[in-house]
Amino acid sequence: MNALEVIQSKYTSNEVIKLLNTLGFSNVNTYGSELRAKCLVHGGNNPSAFCFSIEKNLWYCQVCHASGDIVQLIEDVLKLDY
Repeated sequence: MNALEVIQSKYTSNEVIKLLNTLGFSNVNTYGSELRAKCLVHGGNNPSAFCFSIEKNLWYCQVCHASGDIVQLIEDVLKLDY
């Protein structure tokens, strides 16, 4: 397992919520095994467009169609290159 796989496997629901809050996501809601919020990648207003799957440790936006893992989320929200 490489370092990136270790980072991705370590996030629990509470840790993902903390990460989302740190990145600036607000009003994160839990729907079963998914977390929903407004998408900060495109700055949308839909409160459930952004979806993070706790089971898969992957996210996507139903509006802008951006998606990826935790590292990609950090890159996209903070406008960074890996």
